[in-house]
Amino acid sequence: MRPLYLVVLLSIATALTACGDDDRQSVDSYVKEVNSIQRRSAPAFKRAQEAYVAFSRNSTPPAGVQQRLDEAERSLRATRGELDRLEPPEEAAELQRRLLHVYDMTAGLAHETAQLGRYLPAADDALEPLPATGRRLQSGLRESAGPEGQRRTLSRYADSTESVLAHLRPLDPPPLLEGQHDALVGQLESARSLALRLKDAIDAGDAKRAARLLLRFRHLNEGAGGGQERRAARALAAYRDRYRAIGTAQTAVHRELGRLERSLD
Repeated sequence: MRPLYLVVLLSIATALTACGDDDRQSVDSYVKEVNSIQRRSAPAFKRAQEAYVAFSRNSTPPAGVQQRLDEAERSLRATRGELDRLEPPEEAAELQRRLLHVYDMTAGLAHETAQLGRYLPAADDALEPLPATGRRLQSGLRESAGPEGQRRTLSRYADSTESVLAHLRPLDPPPLLEGQHDALVGQLESARSLALRLKDAIDAGDAKRAARLLLRFRHLNEGAGGGQERRAARALAAYRDRYRAIGTAQTAVHRELGRLERSLD
C-alpha cells in the first residue's frame, strides 16, 4: 500500500485514496480534510518562515517583517481553529494532538518574535540616556567642592533615572525576556533609591552612613542599563532554539503518521 501523507507546514501533498478497510478509510478521510485545510494555510507558513529568517539576521527588522509576522499569526490561529473542529477517528487522536501542537508552537513563535522585534528597539531607546547619566554622575561627584554640589548631582541622577524608568516600565517584553526586563527595572529603581538615600545622608551630615551608601551605590550603578547587545543575542539564540523545536514537533507528527499507517496495514 502507498503511505498516508499528512501536510505539515509547507509539505503539501494528497492523502492516500481509500483502500476499502473501514478503519483506514476513516483515517484517510480525516487526513484528506487536514490536507485541504493546510493547503490554505501554506502561504501563512511561508510568510512566517521568511519573517523568521529576516528577524534572525536583524533583531530590529523593518515594519514589513513585523506586519508579515502579525498576519501569519492570525492565519495560523485561524487554521488551527479549523483543524481543532475536525473529529478524527479514535486511531488518529494522537496525530491530531501532535498536529495542533505544531500549529500552537508556530503561531506562538510568530507572536513572540513580533513582540521581541518591538521590545528590543524600544528598550534600547529607553536606555539610551543611561551612559551619559552615569558619566555626569561620576564627574559631578568627583568635581563637587562640597555637599551642596553632591546633592545636586544625586538629585539630577535620580530624576534622569526616573525618566528612563518611565519609558522602560510600560514596555511589554516577550516571555523569554520578562525576567531580564524585571531585573533591569529593579536594578534601576534600586540605584535611584540609593541615590536619594545618599542625598539624605549628605543632607543630615552623616558621613559614615553616606560612605556606606556610596560604596553600595557605586557597585549597583556599575553597568546599570548596559548589556543591551548581550540581551538581544541571548533572546535571538532562544528564539532560534524555539524555531528548531518546531522542526522537532513536525518530525513527531510524521513519526506518528508512520506508526498509524503501520497499525492499519
